[in-house]
Amino acid sequence: MPPRAKKAAPTNENATLAVSAKANVDVNAVMNERKVLAEKNTALENQIDELTKRLTEVELSKTQTEKKAKKFEAEVKTLKKTKGFTPSFEGIQVSKIEGDTKSVSKKDESKPKQPATAYLLYCNAHREQARAANPDVSFGDLTKVLSEMWKTVGEEEKSTLEASLTEDRARYQGEMVKYNKEQDTKKEEDKALEFLHSKQEQELAMQLLKQYQAFVKENQEGEDGAKPGKEVDPNKPKRSLTAFMFFSTETRKQKIDQGVPIAFAELSKLVGEEWNKLSAPKRKKYDKLAEADQLRYAGEMEAYTSKKAAEMEAAKAVEATRLTSDKAAAAKLMVEHKKEGEAMKLLKEHKKVEQASNKAARDEKKAKKAARAGMPKRGATAYLLWCSANRANVKERHPEASFTDMTKLLAEAWKTISEEEKAVFQAHAEVDARRFHTEMAAYKEEHGESSSMMESGMSSVSGSVAGDEEVSSL
Repeated sequence: MPPRAKKAAPTNENATLAVSAKANVDVNAVMNERKVLAEKNTALENQIDELTKRLTEVELSKTQTEKKAKKFEAEVKTLKKTKGFTPSFEGIQVSKIEGDTKSVSKKDESKPKQPATAYLLYCNAHREQARAANPDVSFGDLTKVLSEMWKTVGEEEKSTLEASLTEDRARYQGEMVKYNKEQDTKKEEDKALEFLHSKQEQELAMQLLKQYQAFVKENQEGEDGAKPGKEVDPNKPKRSLTAFMFFSTETRKQKIDQGVPIAFAELSKLVGEEWNKLSAPKRKKYDKLAEADQLRYAGEMEAYTSKKAAEMEAAKAVEATRLTSDKAAAAKLMVEHKKEGEAMKLLKEHKKVEQASNKAARDEKKAKKAARAGMPKRGATAYLLWCSANRANVKERHPEASFTDMTKLLAEAWKTISEEEKAVFQAHAEVDARRFHTEMAAYKEEHGESSSMMESGMSSVSGSVAGDEEVSSL
């Protein structure tokens, strides 16, 4: 038997390919497994979110139910306390009054629609064109495309679009004027209705309170059967006893002292029977006691009535004194109120006078200023003319000098120039002075005495004016 041929050993290249193929298979399997797990996790998260949402809704519903139950329980307790109290709304006109419900803000449908803009008109006109050129873009990306297109629009086309909006803007402005007037009217009506409802609520509350107080007063009785709240005067004399009452008191005491075993009701019945059997001579004793007690009661009641009458008169006198005092205080308060009103009126009038005086002063100042503005310009001095001629040269030599330093440099330089050079500028100053006097004479002739007053007023500040001109020219 011939020997078997040995299998060829795999080359390195084949081994590498095999390992790579196996690795690719493992990676794909892992990726697929991860993708499945991610989908499951997403589904679980969605389920958890849905369950959490439902649980929250259940908890809210439970809380609301508990609140309603507590409110209903409180109402039941209140109804039990009233013991059948039924209010009457007869004669009470109450409009429908809303409860304490929170108003939800809604869009006002009656408000005019705002006018379109040039950009919006352009987008509406070119949206289909942009969509056709970019069919795969989303709505947000399409808006960006339109925005970029708008940036390339020329000013002429934009002006045309703006002009087309004139009518729509005029429409909006007119409708807004009408809308604002309607809203103002509605606000006034709502305010009036709110005041009416508040007043009706107060009247209703007072009416129901009075009804409930009357209900309680009628249904609650004291232990002795008397209506509660009834005041009993302890000083009032006790009513007189009858002959039977004297007999009953004496007989009861005798029976109790004898130790007769009998109930209270039976004892009262026994006393009544004995009274009926009592002869007329024996009754005279009790009749006399009753007559004496009647005299006692009559005398005490007369004294009591006199005392009560005196107390009432005294109370009336105190009340009259208090009323007189209140009227005096009210009159004094009214006088003070009137004085305060008059003082405020005088203060307002004083302020008006003060404001008018200030206004007159301001107007006078403005008039003087205007008059001065029309007057001829005063002639310049030799020093001012020299500074105007030499300022550029000094500035060139001292470029970093400030305004104040320039003034000092010019002043020092003026002191160093010769008299001949100064005479040149003095001659120019004399010419300018003659010019001023000539123009001033013509001005006076045109404006009369007011110009003389203005000139005298200006002469007091001529130095400062000249200084101001000098400073301004520097």
